[in-house]
Amino acid sequence: MLHDLIMRTPIFMEEANTRNKYILYKAITTKRPLVVNPNLPPRLVSLCKAALLKDPETRIQAVSLGQLAAKSDTTDEIRKRLTAGRSKTANRSAPSILIWKTHVRDWLRNAALEEKEALGPHTLRELECTTGLAWALSFSSSGRTITATLAPSTDKSHLVLTLSANVPEELKTPVLEIFDTGPQIEAPEVLRQVSSNILYLLDL
Repeated sequence: MLHDLIMRTPIFMEEANTRNKYILYKAITTKRPLVVNPNLPPRLVSLCKAALLKDPETRIQAVSLGQLAAKSDTTDEIRKRLTAGRSKTANRSAPSILIWKTHVRDWLRNAALEEKEALGPHTLRELECTTGLAWALSFSSSGRTITATLAPSTDKSHLVLTLSANVPEELKTPVLEIFDTGPQIEAPEVLRQVSSNILYLLDL
């Protein structure tokens, strides 16, 4: 329920719409749902991610009903949540950035094309980046530019696609997590997620 409120879409909706029980079962048991909403407190997103951990024992240690009802966390509760979240991925390394370079570039280009009526023509160019890969997505009609960065996560277990803009202060929003098996959401949802965050940043 918390996922649906944060993401404004039912969890595993795409799999459920296939009316294929096997596809839905596989998503429920293996797929890590994306939980991102820059308009909400990060604490809610963190609690939601902990509540969606697949392993029941890890999940029950990471989050409780009392934490969801509380207005703030103790440092011990935060520590448990972070430990549980990384325990299954501590020994995994992030996939190669170069393998995902073309995919991410295409997602950015296709998202801009999909919103061409609202945003006008765009240019996409690669930037120098010491931590990973970066692109500048510029819109000539408004003179605004969004920077997209693809870099390893803090624990080096996966890649994170982040969008940022100066509006007027710099605002960064994580959009997508990429694991060894790829993004934990289906292709149409990837494009929707990238597109909606581009619109959000430009609207600011």
